[in-house]
Amino acid sequence: MKSYSLPLVVTLALLVWSVAGLAQDVERSEVYPVNGIFVSYDEADHEIVVIHEEVPQVMRAMRMMLRLPEGEPAPQFTHGDKIRFGMQRRAVQGHQWFAMDLEPLPEETALVLPEKALEREGLK
Repeated sequence: MKSYSLPLVVTLALLVWSVAGLAQDVERSEVYPVNGIFVSYDEADHEIVVIHEEVPQVMRAMRMMLRLPEGEPAPQFTHGDKIRFGMQRRAVQGHQWFAMDLEPLPEETALVLPEKALEREGLK
């Protein structure tokens, strides 16, 4: 009769180690500086919609909904305001993107944004 206890223990140990490592990677996820245009704020879900520039090696320019972390104040921007913020991926109910430290950009700031998203929001 073969004993499966050692391979089982090793497999379980590797599984626990990999899951713990993944959680740590997500916890330490980089905060990316992003420029874009404020579209709207959903007070009930504490989420914003923005059209943002490309985040190099992370994602293309797009219209996107982002959660605001607990404690982040409700944004005081209006539709079409140019903004800068930090964007971070976190392990919350799966993986979600968060926006933090929102601040206004000077109106003359040039942004490279997707035309279709701007048209959809009446910003073009």
